[in-house]
Amino acid sequence: MSGQYLHCKRHRKVDGTYLHVVYEFSVQDAAPNSFICLKVISSSLFCVIKPKYSPLLAIVVCVLYQVCLSCGLDAYILQTGRREEDLLLANREGVFSLLGYVSLYLTGVSVGRYLFLNLR
Repeated sequence: MSGQYLHCKRHRKVDGTYLHVVYEFSVQDAAPNSFICLKVISSSLFCVIKPKYSPLLAIVVCVLYQVCLSCGLDAYILQTGRREEDLLLANREGVFSLLGYVSLYLTGVSVGRYLFLNLR
């Protein structure tokens, strides 16, 4: 099984004397986890908000994400070091990119609803 969930900690023996902790997280592991989280977030949103409001919600999420990136979130996401301290720091690229994925998903829902409802 190649995918690991969010944060993986593996042990390996160095020189046969002690265990060394190796943190591994790759792009191949990140994509399925992002899509799983996207599905949970979008399903939760559609429990609270009707799908007919998805165009407005997509614009709000996209503008909010862009404002956050402009106000310094991009520097926080791209900073190096301190990755081993906690789960959010180790996965901040994936966690914060979920806002972009949500806005793209909501845009897709909006286009799909428009095409489907107008072709009837």
